[in-house]
This record gives sequence, C-alpha cells and structure tokens, in this order.
Amino acid sequence: MAETFSYDLVAFLRVLYRRRYFIVKGTIAAAVLSIILSLVWPQTWRAYAKILVTTPKYKEQLRLIPKQFDVLTYRGIMAQDSLYQEIVSTLKWQRQAIHRLLQEPALGRMKQNLREKAQTLNQFQLIENTNIPLMTELLALTTPPGEASEPLLEARIYMLAHLSGEQIEELYSTRESDLDDLTVFDLRKMLRCSVAVIKETNLETIYSQTIELSADYNTAAGAAMMANTWIGLFEKRAEDILRAAVEKQIILTRESAAKVEIELASAEAELAEIRIASNLDRLQAEAASLLIHLTGVAPIHLAGEKKDEDFNLEDENQPFMKERTKIYDALSFEMTPQYAEALIPKSRELTKSFAAQKNWIGAVEKQGNAAPKDAQTSLLKDETELEAVHRQIAEATQQISYLNQTIRRQETKIAAMERFIQQKRNALQDLQPLLNEADLLENRQNSAQYRDVSVGRAIKPDKRVFPRRSIMVVAGTGLGWALFCGLAFFLDIWKQVIAPEAESLGADGREP
Repeated sequence: MAETFSYDLVAFLRVLYRRRYFIVKGTIAAAVLSIILSLVWPQTWRAYAKILVTTPKYKEQLRLIPKQFDVLTYRGIMAQDSLYQEIVSTLKWQRQAIHRLLQEPALGRMKQNLREKAQTLNQFQLIENTNIPLMTELLALTTPPGEASEPLLEARIYMLAHLSGEQIEELYSTRESDLDDLTVFDLRKMLRCSVAVIKETNLETIYSQTIELSADYNTAAGAAMMANTWIGLFEKRAEDILRAAVEKQIILTRESAAKVEIELASAEAELAEIRIASNLDRLQAEAASLLIHLTGVAPIHLAGEKKDEDFNLEDENQPFMKERTKIYDALSFEMTPQYAEALIPKSRELTKSFAAQKNWIGAVEKQGNAAPKDAQTSLLKDETELEAVHRQIAEATQQISYLNQTIRRQETKIAAMERFIQQKRNALQDLQPLLNEADLLENRQNSAQYRDVSVGRAIKPDKRVFPRRSIMVVAGTGLGWALFCGLAFFLDIWKQVIAPEAESLGADGREP
C-alpha cells in the first residue's frame, strides 16, 4: 500500500515553480478568452429616468376632478401589459413613419423647410429638426387610410418629433423581424420601475413621490429611445384615464343640472295651475266676509323678516359668522264698522234683552199679576229672532269651517309644492359652482393637464451595464490562474499516485 503524502509551504511553492510555464500559458489563454468573450458578448445599455408625482394646490379645491392618483397608482399604470403592447406597436409605427419620411417628396419638403441648415444635416437629423405641424402634414399624406383614425397618432408623432438623430437612425436600422419578435415578456425584463419606501410602521407606509425607471437595450441610443417611448405612452394613458373621469363628471353634472331645471320648470308650472284652480283669494275673501258677518272683526295677516346671527365653529371652510333670515306671519284682528250688525254681537244683545224681559215677566207673574200681552208678544218675537240668529250663526260657522278646511288643504298643497320648488332651486344653486368648473375645464380643454406627473426624460447613457470588459478580463484572468494552479497540483498528485505502482513492477512487467 502506498504511503500517504502531504504538502507543506515549500512543497507548495516547488509545485508552482515546477509548473510555472504551464500556469502562465493557461492564465494567458484564459485572459485572451475573456477578452474575446467581452468583445463578442451582446452588449446591454441602460438608460435611467425619473417621474415626480405631485398634486398642485389648486386642484385640491376642484370638485369635478376625482381624487388624484398616488404614486403607486401611476406605477401600476406604467407596469400594465397593455402599455407594453402599445410600446411595441408604437416602435413599429415610428419605424414605418421614418421610412416614409425619408422618401420623396417628404424628404424634399423637409430640406426646403430648413433651407441652408439642411446642407449641414444628414437625413436623420432632418427629421429631428422638422417641426411637429410639418411632420404631421407629411405623415398625413403618406399614412394609409386605416391609420388616420389611430387614437395614439398624435402622441406618436409628438414622440417621433422629439427623438434625436441617433435614435431615429437606430429605429431606421432596426429590422422589422426584431420588432415582431419583441414581446410583452421581453419588455418586462427590459423595462423596470420602482418606488422607494421612505417610512414603514405598523400604522402606515410612506412612499417616495418619485418613480425611478430604467430601460435596457443593446445600444445606448436605443436604451434612451425605449425609456422615452415608455414615458410618452405612460403620460398619454394617465392623461386619458383622468380626462375620461373628469369628462364623465362633467356630463353627470350637466345631466343633473338639466334634470333639476326640468323638474323646477314643471313644478313652477304645476304650482301656477294649482293656484289658479284653487281660487284661494276668492275663498279667503269669502271666509273673511263670513267672519265679519259672524263676529264683526276682520283678520289681518302681517308678514315680516327677522335676521339672526349664526355662528359656525366646526367648518373651517365656512365664514365664522353668518346672518340667517327668518320669515314669520302674524295674525291679528280689528273691529269693523259692521260690528253692531254681526251675528254674534247681535245674538249677545238679543240674549240679554230676552233674558231681561223673561225675568221681568216672571217677576210680575210671581206677584200674581198677569203680564201685559204686548210684553209676551215681544218676548215671543225676541225668542223667534234669537233662534233665527242662532241658526244663522250655525250656518255661518259651518261655512267658515268648510272654507277654512278647503283653504288649509289648498295652502298645504301649495306650501308643499313651494318647498319642492325651493329644494330644486337650492339643488340648482349647489350645482352652479360645479357648472362653473365644468365651463372652466371645457374652455381649457386643450391646455388643461389632469395628470399630476413631472417627467425627466432619459438621456443617452455613456457606459454600458453589461459586459464590463475590464472587470470581465480581470475576473477571467484570475479564474484561469486559479484553475490552472489547481490543475498543476492535480497533475503533481496524479504523478505521486501512479509512481509506486510503476516501481512495484519488474522489468518484465511482473511482480517480483
């Protein structure tokens, strides 16, 4: 059995020295291989950009604008797969648009527009320096009929007009098959966005107001182009979402106001018909006339206003002190010249006269004397007249009660309709600020911006993220050195392993 062996420091250095040429050659080979791999490995460039999410103070006072999106909502919009699909379709459209712009007569129109400056620019810089109205006109002449109604056409032209000459050249040289092979899953790997957490507790999580995004591509200009295309389409989608919500609120507000106005007009017309049909003035005059005929007094209605001061200590958006007006209606009575001829006073006088005559006749008869015939006749006449007055009082009272009930029913009906009308007027008055906001927003339709984002465009990166050639060469060289050092020790150990077996065999190859 062979004896075991081990290495000490001297033996370690001896092996390295003995195998030095082998290790150096292997290390050089590994370094050369690393250099070749760093040169042929596909490059990856990364462009960075930031989006700041802030809500202007004046928007917080507008009620038609819905609750503003927070930074996480905007990040969710950026990460939608449908937005990635729009990126692919936009890149394809821009590539086709560039090819159409570089054909005559569009190319000649761009040179004519830039005049002497066109002599110093190449064809891609011509597109870069072309203004948006002219580019829109040129593309409209060369756009197929099916693309004329594309909802993203305006945004795509805007993004194309803001591409640099290098980015336009990058799109021009990109093969259409490469864009066809670009999928949503590829974009998920190429495009990244994140929001930093500033503070996290058991009660709340506070996020940064900044969305940081990056885009990877195989060229520096392409990375900036991908990032800016992503940002441009994100702005368009965020604006469309918020604008649709605002337009919906405007439509609902206007429909509500129109409905209230129709109900108010209908209620006012119905109130006028009720007042005409109820003939309330005639009934009130008849009831007042019967009341004068019955009692001799006339009712007097006194309407007035009283102002009180109202304090509000809770709502900070309302004035501290407001005046509140109260309307009251006081009822009083005054004696009329017909008081003496009224039924109740007349009944009271007849009752007194009848009682006095009756008492006098009773006193006379109690003394044993016969009452005069004319006194009895007068008593009978007063009794008959008193009964007639009582019947008139009962009839008048019944008529007044009926008239008052009719008046009360009509007044209740009119008051209910007036309350309904006042409610509709108050509702219309409450909607008026919203209608004013709707008019303001519609007048600023083209200039209003509903999204609360401020974007910082990506610029062309100056360094690639992969491969890092210096790091890759150093790492490959070090790995080659370690590998061949290990291989040198393996060869030395292998030699030690097979040496005893060779010594144990004789000259003829047999064991002694």
